[in-house]
Amino acid sequence: MGESSRDYYFIEDGQGSIRIADDVIAAIAATAALETEGVHSLAPVTPTSELADFFVKKGIPKGIRVVMNDSSCAVDVHLLIKAGSVVTDVAKNVQSNVKNAVESMVGMPVAASNVYVAGVAFQK
Repeated sequence: MGESSRDYYFIEDGQGSIRIADDVIAAIAATAALETEGVHSLAPVTPTSELADFFVKKGIPKGIRVVMNDSSCAVDVHLLIKAGSVVTDVAKNVQSNVKNAVESMVGMPVAASNVYVAGVAFQK
């Protein structure tokens, strides 16, 4: 897909402007979620909202949805939890890790970090 299908976070300063694509924010969020203890993997976003952003934007990691506005973003994380983990603890840690990672690496406020636990993964 071309640039026109992407959303960007704009930062303007005395030197010019910076654009950060939503798929960059999604990659940061995915990494932060996957590094959280108790997370097995990301899960596909269910195709309910706006037909899953028209079949999920190319470049966006599966399991992550970023909704941007002028000054902040919301990040939805769909994941599988490792068996034996406390689901609510893992979900809260994912929320915190995603918010901290995006805000520290991008400088964009995260208005909401929503976690959707799609299932539990058992070891074979």
